[in-house]
Amino acid sequence: MPVEKTDPIALPQADEITSIDITIGTSTVNPLGKAWISEVIADLSGAEPTKKESVQDVPGVENYIKIDFQFKIGTSTLFAYADSGQYYIE
Repeated sequence: MPVEKTDPIALPQADEITSIDITIGTSTVNPLGKAWISEVIADLSGAEPTKKESVQDVPGVENYIKIDFQFKIGTSTLFAYADSGQYYIE
């Protein structure tokens, strides 16, 4: 029996994003450039949805990457992490 999948993560358009902050542990980087932002969105767009649901505000794993999309008004956050040999974005 095939595993049901949820809808993919709704990602913003690259031109809507003013910057991206990437935090790993206590270090944050903020690379600049629309080409870099477009590449990040393209890479994240390739992720396949799963049926696994997020039940916490932060992943329940020790190591994760926090990705903050900055807009003219507001911020949106994604998390990337590995769990049991699989990689997830939520």
